[in-house]
Amino acid sequence: KVFPSKIFNLLQANDSLTVSEIVGSIGLTQPTISHHLREMEESGLLKSERKGREVYYSLSTMCPWDNRGCILVE
Repeated sequence: KVFPSKIFNLLQANDSLTVSEIVGSIGLTQPTISHHLREMEESGLLKSERKGREVYYSLSTMCPWDNRGCILVE
């Protein structure tokens, strides 16, 4: 899918972003972005952190297969 790769690349270029910031950068609807973020987080590619009312998403440094550190290669 193209959209998850755009989200991945955007998060790779930034430390962490909110859903609103991702929506503003990619231009898809908030429900669509939230859907992809949820799938990516469930697969272990992303992690999220709540700060007040905002949820910040960033790339996970843990490998989803063995829960050890991973190196992400472009």
